[in-house]
Amino acid sequence: MHLVQDLSVPAHTRNDGHILYNYETWVQGTDKDGNRNVDISSFTPVFFDSSAIGNTNPLASVPFANLFDTNQYNGTNPDDTMASNIGLSEYTNANFLSRDTIFDDDFPYPAWSSVEEYDKVIDVTTGKVRTYLRKIADGEIIERLATARWFYKYLPTSLKHFGLKMDKKVYTDYAKKLIPRAVGYSAGLLDYFFRGSIEITLPATGAYTFTEQPDQGFTSITLLARNTSSESEEMTDGSIELVVKYKLAQSDPFMNYGYPVPTSSEFSYIVVPEASSIRSIPRESPVELVFDLSNNPLPLWATDVYLQVVYKGRLGLEDGAVAVGFKDICEPTPVDLFNNMDKICLYDTWYNAGSPDAIALVDDDNNGIADTYEWDVYSHDMDNIFFTFLPSNDLHYPGCTAEDDIYIPYLAAGDYHRVFVLSDYDFCFSYCAIPIVHTHPDDHWGFTYFPPYIHCTVGIENQTELAEPDFCLSHGVDPPCYIRHYPTFGSFRGVDNWTGFIFVNAEFPEGSSCPLELLE
Repeated sequence: MHLVQDLSVPAHTRNDGHILYNYETWVQGTDKDGNRNVDISSFTPVFFDSSAIGNTNPLASVPFANLFDTNQYNGTNPDDTMASNIGLSEYTNANFLSRDTIFDDDFPYPAWSSVEEYDKVIDVTTGKVRTYLRKIADGEIIERLATARWFYKYLPTSLKHFGLKMDKKVYTDYAKKLIPRAVGYSAGLLDYFFRGSIEITLPATGAYTFTEQPDQGFTSITLLARNTSSESEEMTDGSIELVVKYKLAQSDPFMNYGYPVPTSSEFSYIVVPEASSIRSIPRESPVELVFDLSNNPLPLWATDVYLQVVYKGRLGLEDGAVAVGFKDICEPTPVDLFNNMDKICLYDTWYNAGSPDAIALVDDDNNGIADTYEWDVYSHDMDNIFFTFLPSNDLHYPGCTAEDDIYIPYLAAGDYHRVFVLSDYDFCFSYCAIPIVHTHPDDHWGFTYFPPYIHCTVGIENQTELAEPDFCLSHGVDPPCYIRHYPTFGSFRGVDNWTGFIFVNAEFPEGSSCPLELLE
């Protein structure tokens, strides 16, 4: 990029040593009040035509060499340097002068035929006048190409170039033309190096990873990656790595504090190679990539979590290219399956399921048993639970096999099972039909299972991010400003929770209502 920017300096493109004070020195300098000589705030970048960046340059095999020189300007065609696909060195060389190459025979343009003289009053008090040369043809139009020394008008035509120099007015006009191209062409270089792009999406499992072991953290990440690079360039042979970027909560982030949990000030990074020896990322359909984090697990208390997939290798015709995919995913999100069937709602009041008080409310024949013609008020366990996560655009029930799903062998009444997941901010989860275990000796009811169910929700956002300018201004803060997102948890039976399922006994009589928040 420094080399690209150098090509917006006339001396660099005209073989001028420019050791003494010159345009480049002036651009970087300040005036006597400390203000920069060039105010670029109103400049509009001039960009290179990216459609031409892949054209073959006989002087260099790497396509981005066209930013430097497209070999179109040959010293006779300065008007061609105004094209949007001209190299920056060609534009600068043909249209501008440097201190020691003012109408030099080695550089056919700018030529005397390209300019006209005019006088400009530079001091209204004394009426002092300075002569300038205006470039009016042969490429770029420049108000002040050069200025005259005091003896300029006394020189014969053949020697007039010795009477010319550059002043700050000339340099200002140069900067107005050259700096926007330096900025735009530098952006073109960045665009070229980062033209390779990768789309990251959820795998069919609906989760990048999950864990049932809070002390273990996340030991693997699976994702889908697709080549979304412009220009139809293929990623055919390269190394693939995952970068996990995160901060670390300084206290348990899964409690309802009512304020953001403090985090580490710096980001941490986990970098791991793809575990299945995959070396290409296709364009037509995504490929599943698996990354093993077992040697450096992502902590459960991670916040500000971001994924990056980095491909290094062949991109189109270029070897050693880099392509990056970026995804802001949800922070670790707890999903709870709570068996609340140790309680039952009777006549709008919570009772302990199977208790004498609960049985008495439905025991019409006073035999001390909730018979099958009365109401099932007993406590129930659950077993053989198959549970899975889903992408929000692919809803289906689990495969109902231990190989495919999260498997919970048994969940007693009053217990809960928690799974922590990393997914997109929008994701879903579902379970197969769940068998009911009747544990009370007098429970002869035929209620045998909960039917399959799908639920969609949002993952936890626990991170700091750049706010929109309007948001900053609406809060009395000048942009840029940052906003901290943090979760607010609910509470159920003394457990701070975010989302999940609560399995309950059927209420009696039908239509009775008991608020869950009354349970302890």
